[in-house]
Amino acid sequence: MNKNIEDFIILLDTLPRQHFMLSQMSGTTEVAEHWTSEVIREYLASVQKEREDGTESDEAMSTESESEGDSLSASPPSSVTSAFSSIALYDIAHPDDIASDDSAFSSEDEFSDEQTRAERHRRRELVLGRAPPHLLKLRGRELVDMHEAYMKQLDDADAELAELTGAPREAVVRRPVTTEYHEPPSLKGPDAEAIVRELRMRSRKDIHETEKPDLVRGLVLLAQALFRRERRIKHIRRERGDMEAEEDY
Repeated sequence: MNKNIEDFIILLDTLPRQHFMLSQMSGTTEVAEHWTSEVIREYLASVQKEREDGTESDEAMSTESESEGDSLSASPPSSVTSAFSSIALYDIAHPDDIASDDSAFSSEDEFSDEQTRAERHRRRELVLGRAPPHLLKLRGRELVDMHEAYMKQLDDADAELAELTGAPREAVVRRPVTTEYHEPPSLKGPDAEAIVRELRMRSRKDIHETEKPDLVRGLVLLAQALFRRERRIKHIRRERGDMEAEEDY
């Protein structure tokens, strides 16, 4: 029997228990019903697409890896069950310090092109802890590129905060690419900033060796960390602007 079908059967056997857990954690059966069907549908579509293409998402990284001289090892495939449980966990993990109407969110520009609006919406959902299930349909290389982009933006935000506050900046040093395997950092725990720091220390190879569900969950944490920094930067700039306006007056 095909391995993906076996995983799907296992998932069907566990749905009553998973549904109950989601209901208890979210406080409503509507959330559980939505994610039960949505995650299964999106993930199975991802599996089918990879089968039709005749390649796994990890293989999409091979060409780039060879050109860079990196010997990347293949990461283990994600099962339907692990994808379901991971998505469910961070869907209900709404951050206490970020409201959906937080003024630090970029305003929706009616003149923005469709792609820009889609990217803003995706980022907003990540910041609010609602990772869109369609991210599981992306190839591994695309998710790795998203991690790299967020990590670069975090570096830039840290540099700007250090300049604004005059505080010394503690740079995050990434590990070099080696043949050694590094265990992915745990994404659970009360100290989100410590987890984000661990995520930022990874090499590209380390990111590539992470399973898809945890790649998506890591994006949630990185997006939230970046949002908090950008919110602080806006607050500092706004305060300084008000002070300068008072001095001019």
